[in-house]
Formats: sequence, structure tokens, C-alpha cells
Amino acid sequence: MQSTLHDKELAIKSISLRKNPQFNTAFLTKIVDEFGQNAKQEFAGKVHSEAELLSDKKQEATQLLSKRPTNRSRFGGWAKGPKLEATGYFRTAKYNDKWSLVDPDGYLYLATGIDIIRLANSTTLTGYDFDQALLAKPADAGVTPEDSKGLNQVNKEALKSRFVASQVRKNLFEWLPDYSDPLGKHFGYRKSAHSGPLEHGETYSFYAANLERKYGQNNADYMQKWREVTLDRMITWGFSSLGNWTDPSYYDNQKVPYFANGWIIGDFKTVSSGNDFWGAMPDVFDPEFTVRANETVSVVAKEVKNSPWAVGVFIDNEKALAALILLKAIMVL
Repeated sequence: MQSTLHDKELAIKSISLRKNPQFNTAFLTKIVDEFGQNAKQEFAGKVHSEAELLSDKKQEATQLLSKRPTNRSRFGGWAKGPKLEATGYFRTAKYNDKWSLVDPDGYLYLATGIDIIRLANSTTLTGYDFDQALLAKPADAGVTPEDSKGLNQVNKEALKSRFVASQVRKNLFEWLPDYSDPLGKHFGYRKSAHSGPLEHGETYSFYAANLERKYGQNNADYMQKWREVTLDRMITWGFSSLGNWTDPSYYDNQKVPYFANGWIIGDFKTVSSGNDFWGAMPDVFDPEFTVRANETVSVVAKEVKNSPWAVGVFIDNEKALAALILLKAIMVL
């Protein structure tokens, strides 16, 4: 129980003792197979070979829809419902005294979707690391956190310094490719980890490798094929949008509306709640925050390009709101 405002009582109704089972010293050994799955268990949909991946691709292609049903507008709005003013962009409006989203063509719109449709966050730490002094410094303007930048591959100079940072973590995997292997391109690096035994280290994306295995046959741009299939999946499954943290490469699609996203990163003051799990609230009165916010908005605007398919924009995520409440309370006092 975190940040509880009142005293709590915990009632223990039953206590029993048991002997510890015999410890399996190989419990954390080779538990991840070459496709990134649980190697120790069988389950529905488990992939056992590349041939199964290709078979799944063919079967899926016969099931996917490329157009929405007639009761939906081209943006996924309620085509059989009331028609309001068409402004060419998503907006909010009241209908029958209730607020609703309205799509660019004027139809009432309910946003449903899946977030994090991107390769970022699809990686896992391998147990290897590199000499920190040899890693390349970021060259961007600092508007995107490291975990949202994709694979972040290390440079060739740093690659020579590769070493085992965690034997336990290294032993989790049945298979990892060599860097010279065609699937070696899916290695990456994290300079920081939110939690866990390793603060930083090499990563691998089994998800990206599986995309190449599945869509790379006679298709050089397997990522584009993945995007096309993903859009058709959203339509087939009845989703009306691509949720937050969608890869910007989807922003130019003309089939499924999306939510853009941005991050305000910089050396500005923050207000702590005492439990800043994901991050403290920015001090919005710090002039540096204004500078960084404007920089972020500028980047997002260039990515969206005034597209009518953008439902809205998410900025940052899960800041410690208690800090904001506290700040308001202080201002009132």
C-alpha cells in the first residue's frame, strides 16, 4: 500500500506452514526460446518454427479486412448516427447535452485503440554490456526518452568491448544471434533501465526479429508490410484509433486515426510528491520548462503536419499528480 492517507488494519485469519520445495538450480536457465517465448511451457498460438510463422501470415491475410463496415465513417465514426458540422478535424461537441468526440466528417466518434504500436519497448536485456566511455552520445534535441527511440544500436567501436554483465540474465536465453547474423540487426542498447538488477545494458528485440522472419520473405521492407498488416488488424478487430505512443511512421496512414505523443525533457525544476515512480511533476513556472515545452510542441507539429487523422496529442505520462495537488493547496493557503 503506497501513499495511504489514513491508517490501515490488516487482518490475518489463517497461518499455515509448509516445507520449501526442492530448489531447481536451473530454474532461470534457457527459459526464453529463439522466438522470445516461454521455452518451458506449451500454450495456444505458440510458434515452433519459421514455417509456422509463414503459415500464420497466409492464414491471417485471408481474415483481415482493409475497409471499415458501412456503419462506420472513413475515420471510424458512427456513420448511421447523427451528423454534425464537418470541420475537417477531430473536435469535441455536445449532442443531446452530452459531450462527444466528433470526427472530421461530423460523425460522433468513440476512440478505442491499442497503445505502444512501435518497436520501442519491445526489447529485453540480454545480460551483456559495453564500455560506457565508448558509447555514442545522443545527437537529438532531447525531446524523446531513450526507451521511446527504438533499438538504439551501439557503434562499432563500443561493440569490441562487449562483456557479460550478468551471467544469470545471459543464461535465460536458448538463443541469441551473432552481430554478424542477419537477425543481429535487432540488438540494441539501454543506457538506463527503470527497474531490475541491471542499470543498463545490451538489449534484443525478438519482436523485431519475428517481424523480419514473418514479413521479410521476398520483401525487403518488412517494416512497411508490418504497418500495412497492423492497420488492417485494427480495422478488422473493430478499433477506431491507434492509441498513445504509436510510432510516428504511422502518422501518414490514411486508414486509421491516431494519437500523437511527445515528451517534455530538460533541466527544469520539478515538484516531488514523495513517490515519483514514473517521474515528478514539472514546475510549470520555471522558464526553462516553457522553453522545453515549446521545443516538444514544435517537434510534434512537424510530425503531425496538420493531419486530419490526428485525434489529439498526449504529452508525457503518469507524472506524480500528488505534487500538483500539493502545489495547488499551497497556493490556496
